[in-house]
Amino acid sequence: MAGTAGVGAAHRRAMALGLPAALAIAMACRSQPPPPDPAAASAAATPAPPAARSADPDSRPAPLVPGDAVPASVLAGVRHWERGGAAGNRVVVVTFTYTRCAQGNVCADVERKLRRLQDEILKMALLKGSVGLLSLSIDPSFDVPAVLRTHADRIGADAEVWRFAALSKNQVDDVLGLFGVTAPTTSTAIVDTGGRLARIDTGSEWTVADMVRDLQSLVLRADPAVLSTYVAAQEALAGDDLGGAKRALARLAKAVGEPAVSRLADRGASAPDLPAMRAAFKPLSEALVRLPWPPEYQAMYCPMFDGNRGATWVQKAGPVTNPYYGRAMLRCGTDLSAGAHADHSPKYGGVLFMAADAFHHVEGTYTPDGMFRLRVYDNFRKPMPVANFRARVVLKEEFDTARLDFRELVAFRLVPAADRMTLDAHVGQIPLPAEITLKITLDPRGSEERFDFVFAAYSPKGG
Repeated sequence: MAGTAGVGAAHRRAMALGLPAALAIAMACRSQPPPPDPAAASAAATPAPPAARSADPDSRPAPLVPGDAVPASVLAGVRHWERGGAAGNRVVVVTFTYTRCAQGNVCADVERKLRRLQDEILKMALLKGSVGLLSLSIDPSFDVPAVLRTHADRIGADAEVWRFAALSKNQVDDVLGLFGVTAPTTSTAIVDTGGRLARIDTGSEWTVADMVRDLQSLVLRADPAVLSTYVAAQEALAGDDLGGAKRALARLAKAVGEPAVSRLADRGASAPDLPAMRAAFKPLSEALVRLPWPPEYQAMYCPMFDGNRGATWVQKAGPVTNPYYGRAMLRCGTDLSAGAHADHSPKYGGVLFMAADAFHHVEGTYTPDGMFRLRVYDNFRKPMPVANFRARVVLKEEFDTARLDFRELVAFRLVPAADRMTLDAHVGQIPLPAEITLKITLDPRGSEERFDFVFAAYSPKGG
């Protein structure tokens, strides 16, 4: 049973697929020995047959979605491809191909775009050394390492940016299924430095310019100094703290390696007042917000800012903290996180509400033994520990005309259970439909909220 004002959010599913780690990595290094049969290596005009698909569709793995972990075996050859001048992995653009792909086919179109993307990466200080391209062959019988090396040389692949590998024969079906590839199409995916899928495109419709912008966003946010100073500026703006925002944006301008983004931060730092600084903060945020973020952060959207043109920002996971309006409309914003607020159903058969901060969700259950039990979830419906929440339930109250407020006549304090995951109160048996009012403070910066629960029946899974 769902509350009329309540909405929920489902966990994103977790991928836990183990595949054989059998990649034959072939870097485009001219120092390697030549292929035994150069003529065969240049047989690009002879298309390879499409890889066979599993006979049973139900046996295929579910396709990955942005935010899912990419199985380590898919990236076996590049997981330790360290970023130039920095610890950690590169952002990797992954695509599927074979060297005998005929001109005019989708795979050939994608390869031409990857060559242009390589050229853009080599020209940009921010991306060079921080982004890698990985072409995975689905024709392992023909695309042996020597053939891949010759092919890489022929198309002008730079070994520092673009690597080639062949999937093992027993991997092909499962990997193509994970990335949603069916013959004769292909897909191009971006994997972030943490090994999570950030973006996936089917076919060759994506543009190089759009891909470059997404790669810039991922590389920028992979730098802890960039991320921490940006969030510090966002939080200062949400608190109407002009001085704090100036200092954070000045630090951000120094931390960012991309000149264009550094200029945006510097423009914000030199703004004379909050309105000007907030106007400068919008394009800066757009450089960071394009792709799904890890669960500890939220991409947000305010539709009213900039003459109803709207503006995005990124903040720490939690209640909405709008940097464009500050305290005037602190809680105005829509969560853009993939999977957030996707499930409106109570987990324990109770009544579910979303709080005013557009982050917390509360589910109350009432069972025949007279027990009211409260669970609190985040925006992905992940259960939250409740020890820091202060709450009570009210069974009877009357309106005080002198104070213009309700006076509580019968109330019970909610106490954390032993596992600290529920707040409980034994309120006794109440005739159905049972009306129970919850009063709770979810955010120490906010005020107490009221939720009016009506239980037409006992909760079947209240325990």
